[in-house]
Amino acid sequence: MNGLFALPQLKDIRHLLPTRPGQSYKKTTLQQKTHIIIHHSLTKTGSAFAFANYHVSKGWPGIGYHFVIEQDGTIHFCNDLETISYHVGNHNPYCIGICLTGDFRTQQPTNEQKQSLKALYKTLVNILPNYKDVKGHNELKGYEWKQCPCFNYAQVLAEKENIEIKEDVKLYTIEQGDTLWAISQKTGVSVKTLLRLNPDVNPRTLQPGQQIIIEKQVKKEATSPPSQPSNQTPK
Repeated sequence: MNGLFALPQLKDIRHLLPTRPGQSYKKTTLQQKTHIIIHHSLTKTGSAFAFANYHVSKGWPGIGYHFVIEQDGTIHFCNDLETISYHVGNHNPYCIGICLTGDFRTQQPTNEQKQSLKALYKTLVNILPNYKDVKGHNELKGYEWKQCPCFNYAQVLAEKENIEIKEDVKLYTIEQGDTLWAISQKTGVSVKTLLRLNPDVNPRTLQPGQQIIIEKQVKKEATSPPSQPSNQTPK
């Protein structure tokens, strides 16, 4: 469970959501939770709180999902993992439900939602001791008719992080008579570090005007384009 709370986009709202007085969902063990099920809300807008209100109005004890991923990428933690909440009928006892806010019959998940889904999925796989599979709602027996989740979640989960690796290097220009020891004294960089940063440089054949690396920093920058706002007006 600690892995969940390491997700920076996760917010625990389990005790903040509306519930039906006098009712509560049954619980099972974490060992019995073997499948992760992906949903969409079928609403162009919404939130975990709105979905909870709707589910309670239907007579359910509380929100049916374990997690709701909002369009800004926030992951709302809604039910304990052991909770047998209502989201896939007879399959509820062994399934954990993740719902992405949106109607993906006409929209697509935002980039923020995709990144959060990948992070949450990876974390849950590590938490669930008997994890077996991830499926869309309509891939479960009896729900083949359901238009849910209506996006290629498998492709999203399989995508590699869109990260560009950049190296910032600081160079030193060799002067007449320089040795690695002399350069080390000038720059404060150890001879061992100079050798590591310049594996192709022969210290016995240094030439004036030659440049060597004395400092290197590796930076990772996301290259995913920002999500485009929808032109559709919520109904």
